[in-house]
Amino acid sequence: MAEIVKLNVGGVIYTTSRSTLTKYPNSMLGTMFSGRLPTTKDEHGNYWIDANGQTFGYVLEFLRRGCLMVPDHFQDFEILEKEADFYQINELTQSVKSKRYRNQPGIPDDSENVQYLAVQVKLIKDKPYHSRVQICGPSDAISQLSLRFSAPEYKAMQGMNNINSGQQKLTIASYSECHLPLIALKVEILNIGFSVSNMHDDMKNPDATHVFWFVRKRKTTTEPQCAI
Repeated sequence: MAEIVKLNVGGVIYTTSRSTLTKYPNSMLGTMFSGRLPTTKDEHGNYWIDANGQTFGYVLEFLRRGCLMVPDHFQDFEILEKEADFYQINELTQSVKSKRYRNQPGIPDDSENVQYLAVQVKLIKDKPYHSRVQICGPSDAISQLSLRFSAPEYKAMQGMNNINSGQQKLTIASYSECHLPLIALKVEILNIGFSVSNMHDDMKNPDATHVFWFVRKRKTTTEPQCAI
C-alpha cells in the first residue's frame, strides 16, 4: 500500500504518495522523500516546503500523470518554469518551455503537427564571442544535427542527454573569436528542414541568455501522452 504524505507548500496543503514524490529520484523532491535530504514539518506534522503553493499543484499533477496539464489561456509559464527549476525536475522544465513556446504569437495553429527546436545561447563573461550553447528538441532532429555537426570551433561539453520522451538536449561550447560558428549552427538547423519561428539576435549584452526558436512539420509523434 502506498505511503500517504501530506505537504504544506507555502501554506497550501497537498496529499499525495511518497512514490509520486520520488518519481524523479535526482530531483529535489526525490532526494527529500527518499531520506537523502533533511526535511522540516509544520506544527501539524505536514512536510513544509517554502515555495509557491498555488503553482505546486501543476508540479504535482506532472509527477502523477507524466505530462504538463494547465488550463487554456494559462499565462504564468515563467513562474512555473522557475518552480520546475527549483524542484530540479528537468522533464517538467522542458515541458513548460515547449508549452510556453506554443503559446507565443506566430506559432501555427496546427502546432500538434510541428516540431520545435530551441537554441539557447549564454555568452561567457570576459571572453568576447565565446558562448555556451544548449540545443533542445526532438530526438530525431538532434540526432540529425549531431551527425552533421563538425565545426572545429565547437567542443562538446556534455553530449546528448535524454530530457523527456522523444526529447533530447545537446550542450556545446563555442570557442571561436567570431560569430561564424553560431551562424553555421543556424544554417545546419535550416538544412534539416527547420525555419525560423522566433529569433532575438542581440548578442551585445553579456548577461543575457538568448533563445532562438525554429519550427518544422512533425515527422513522428514525440509528445508524451497523459496517463488517465
